Amino acid sequence: QRYGTMTGRGRDNTMYNQDIFIDDIFTLKGGIVYPYYWYIFTAMVYKLPEYVDGLPLAYVEENKIIDTLDPSTQRHEYAMWTFCNNHDNWRLQSMTGFPEFHMCLA
Repeated sequence: QRYGTMTGRGRDNTMYNQDIFIDDIFTLKGGIVYPYYWYIFTAMVYKLPEYVDGLPLAYVEENKIIDTLDPSTQRHEYAMWTFCNNHDNWRLQSMTGFPEFHMCLA
């Protein structure tokens, strides 16, 4: 996952699930986690609500990849971009319908 190298202090695929990093320079505090998007997309577009159950699994797996420590607060934080403010919003609505858009208004 390329974004793992750009989040926090960065990890490459040899560093996953370990307390080691590329360097001590903190970079991005977040990004778009596409596994979340695909679980939501699959649940809504294909009418398979059980895929929403994948969100906790994605959270656990993604935290093995990304560094979420905020050096200014010493807390683990992550600012995820949502799918409601970009092309993914259009993609979800075009394949589902207007009622699903209300998810973005919450």
